[in-house]
Amino acid sequence: MKKHFLCALLFIVMALMAMSASASAQTPAATDAKTKIGIIEIAAFRVEIGELKVKYEKLQTEFAPLQRELENIAASIEAKQKTLQEGKNLTPQQAAKLQGDIQGLQKEAQRKQEDGAATAGKREQEETGTTYEKISKFLEQYCTQKGITQVLEAGKLRESGLV
Repeated sequence: MKKHFLCALLFIVMALMAMSASASAQTPAATDAKTKIGIIEIAAFRVEIGELKVKYEKLQTEFAPLQRELENIAASIEAKQKTLQEGKNLTPQQAAKLQGDIQGLQKEAQRKQEDGAATAGKREQEETGTTYEKISKFLEQYCTQKGITQVLEAGKLRESGLV
């Protein structure tokens, strides 16, 4: 879910940058035009913007059962792997069955995780899309008022090692 959130926010930032670039391309170049850069911390939006905080708490509650189910499957896999590793008294058939159970659980967990991630991404967009549109419009207006020509996302800058 976090990955989808960051992708959506990166899309918003890129859209703002594209709008800024197209606006500057339409404006005749001034000889003394200066670039003014703004840096935003998108990850803070979830916590600092009340409307988003409520929506993400709702999503967290909605997907908590799936998270618990995945944790239970992981615990079961771990227990079976431990039994298999320590199972000196296991017959080859028992070991093979245990190995098959582990593989089956791993496939089930992967399938549930992938399905859950797809559903969570869709639900996140449904719940937060309009709020992010409002944020995008606000940022666009703010940047115009303050003369900010580029907006960079702090998290992406840290990931790339630029800050």
